[in-house]
Amino acid sequence: MERGLLSSPSVSLSQEGENGFSRKSPCFRRWSELSTKIIVNRHDSIWQRASLLGLIAAFIAMGILRLNDCDLFNPDSPRYVIYSQAIVNLGEYRATDLPGSPLYSWRPPGLSLLLTPILAIRPYDVVAAKGVVLLCGALLLWVVFQFASIYSGHWPAMLVTGVVASNPTFLVLSTEVLSEIPFTLGVLIILLVLGRSASQQTEGANDPPRWRGFMALGLVIAVLAFVPWLRTAGVALVAAVGLWSIVSRSRLRWLSAVIVAMAGLGMLAWRNKQAAGENYVGSMFTRIREQGPASTVISALETVRHYLGTAPGLMLPGMTSQRTSYAAMTLDALPTLGVPFAVQAALTAVLVYLAILGMWNRRARGGSLALLFVSIYCACLAVWPWRHERFLWPLIPVMMAYVPAGFFSISSRSVALGKRLVSCGAMILLALCCWQATIGGHLVSVNRELVGDRIAFHSTRFPGFYFSNWRRAGRWLNANSPLSSRVLTWHAAVAGRSHRFQKRVQFETLSPEKLRQQIERFGARYLVVPDGQFGDGFGWQQLEADPGLKLNVVYREQDVAVLEVVPNRTGEVSKTAYPDWLERQLRLVSDARRRLPHRTDLTMRYATLLRESGNDEQAIPILRELFDEGAITARVCAELGWLYFDAGDYADAARFLEMAKGLPNAESIAGVLTEGAAKARERLTEKNAGKGARSINRQLNRVKSLMSSLKYAAAEREAERIIADNPEHPEALFVRGKLHHRLGELEKAEACYERAIALGFADARQWLMLIRLNAAIAHGAAATIDAGNLHETVDPADPAAHVRLSKLFQDLGWTGRALATLEAANERFPNRPTIQKPLAEMYRYFARPELAVALYETMHKNNPDDEAAKKGLESIRALLIEPQMGPS
Repeated sequence: MERGLLSSPSVSLSQEGENGFSRKSPCFRRWSELSTKIIVNRHDSIWQRASLLGLIAAFIAMGILRLNDCDLFNPDSPRYVIYSQAIVNLGEYRATDLPGSPLYSWRPPGLSLLLTPILAIRPYDVVAAKGVVLLCGALLLWVVFQFASIYSGHWPAMLVTGVVASNPTFLVLSTEVLSEIPFTLGVLIILLVLGRSASQQTEGANDPPRWRGFMALGLVIAVLAFVPWLRTAGVALVAAVGLWSIVSRSRLRWLSAVIVAMAGLGMLAWRNKQAAGENYVGSMFTRIREQGPASTVISALETVRHYLGTAPGLMLPGMTSQRTSYAAMTLDALPTLGVPFAVQAALTAVLVYLAILGMWNRRARGGSLALLFVSIYCACLAVWPWRHERFLWPLIPVMMAYVPAGFFSISSRSVALGKRLVSCGAMILLALCCWQATIGGHLVSVNRELVGDRIAFHSTRFPGFYFSNWRRAGRWLNANSPLSSRVLTWHAAVAGRSHRFQKRVQFETLSPEKLRQQIERFGARYLVVPDGQFGDGFGWQQLEADPGLKLNVVYREQDVAVLEVVPNRTGEVSKTAYPDWLERQLRLVSDARRRLPHRTDLTMRYATLLRESGNDEQAIPILRELFDEGAITARVCAELGWLYFDAGDYADAARFLEMAKGLPNAESIAGVLTEGAAKARERLTEKNAGKGARSINRQLNRVKSLMSSLKYAAAEREAERIIADNPEHPEALFVRGKLHHRLGELEKAEACYERAIALGFADARQWLMLIRLNAAIAHGAAATIDAGNLHETVDPADPAAHVRLSKLFQDLGWTGRALATLEAANERFPNRPTIQKPLAEMYRYFARPELAVALYETMHKNNPDDEAAKKGLESIRALLIEPQMGPS
């Protein structure tokens, strides 16, 4: 059958009962003639083809203007590029932020395979990779038009294609290295081919030539097998096609495609099991087992609630002030119609209803397959632990393609009303296209500023993390660091240019203590941290306030900084550095807010800095205003929750912390948020009896927390208040002594320790011993020291005394001083294995394996039978392995 005839609404409406009245009725004949005359001709015209090509060309032009080398989603986008390059280079370089994990175990390799041809020509070129995704977006528009025209005719299909093409989320996803657009393209190809086949059978058309049937089957087999390799959620399409095929004998031939797809999925599962690597599905089932059935159901309900709140902004963008995922790429405030969310949600519900109605009324022509896919895909999203609005995107083109069909089903009940509804519906869709294009224009405008003059852009626009130049920092590391250097960073794109072994960490979720642990475990020599947004995302107090190590800034450009980990050999810390830094940042961000008053991200950072500086009463109304304006993000809610917690408003604290836990990008801090909400509820229900006894413990915990966060000025203020109220409290004296000790006030620390020991607090003894042991060795003469009834004879001429002092320094947090002590002892007592072994381990801790190797080689040379030295040499040499990299 001719495709133009098959696409005609007059034909698609010709089945009795599909639209609620008989094809023989006069009403049907008048509506059929009207719809054919007003909406579509039976044949493609040159104007229709030109219109479609012009629309696709306009979209491609917009996409090209939005191309840059930034990554919106991390680590997804950089990993796809790196993994694809590993295929080109035959797996030569594969360690990014999951060192030791098998390649492709975590995410399917489909997109990486698609990128391989272009990256073979343009190694590690993210702009070229984005060009491939943009091409998929252009093909998707063509498929959307073909698919919609089956059920609605040419011009309604053109309007639907325009709505999809102008959607700002579609523009963003088509210009980022992500699998959503290729995945959606695969889904729609399957729905298009099977929908046409079902329509031809329903219309009783002549069977197509056999070669066309084989081609269609081959295309379905290839695409259906590849879709799950693009996204794990492709199993929803495989399941839908399988169920759709088995209910009709005429569709059984499509089961061959399902069998091939299931075999491909089995291969991926087998490979992951053999490689013992992590993957999304395994991680999901592990989480379900850990949570239990009840928690899983609650989490699924929270996910459904989240997507119900997200879908309106995805289908009808810019109607409310609700913050979207692409807001970070526009900097300035996006245009908004100021419509209440309830109105937007109601309009979205109407569109969804029309789409489902269209699927149901066209169920004999493939609508049932689309309905099955939408249902199964939504079920997958409900149990998927990760939440983001982009996961909903594959449903949008499918739903929109059926909206005209559902619209025709309603309007066909009355010819007079139908004509008005058709005109009104067309005008609404055209207006929506124009409105969405306006938002896309903002995305393009800001991007043109970025690529036009990047240096000026960073210095005048104060951009967010999206625009930070991580790859430039990677190139600096590639040129200025040893090949064996290891890197901790938030952004996987650094590895694409640095070619260094790298582990991904979220610095904002790590306390200084946990960061030190990460550095030690991984052997990291460099940290690559965000430097934009006025210090957001990294605890900059660690540069001058950590007693164990220093972080020297060795690179700082375009909102990215590279920090080198070096020992703090003196153990000195600064009490004023962080307050001074806070004051400076507050002044700078305040000035930026005056210049750019509509920037939500700057307002968020300003409130965060106010909270860190102790001005909670100023931060709360600012954040609450952001929340009320629609900036309902995990960060805003979490900050509000902690602010209310500190203010003693535990009901609001619990509410906002619970809310933050269910929002996107909260997975890494979900445990902390859950614990905080539980504590808030606990304190809310506490009785007054016994509250005072717990109060001093909470105050001391607050001081300890501030000390561990290296915020000494605030800790000192809190500690002084506690001591003033409780001058003979032993633990309070001990905590105050530790703070004196950390700040280098040794005499005051000794006095606090002695008094705490006298009051029975035995934990203070080793701290007092550290002070006196260090003084005795520095004095250079043998002596007996007393540390609260703990007597010890010290002889500086004995190497064991130096090792003992180093061990105490290390155990109590002064790792840099521990290293300095061992280095001095090694010079004084050369070739002593009792000194060389712990010194080699300290060099390993500070990511200096080349120095550790020299010590182990000396020990092994002097004593070949020393098994500890042999094993140590092997483990240190493993850190010197250099990644095998392809061309960059």
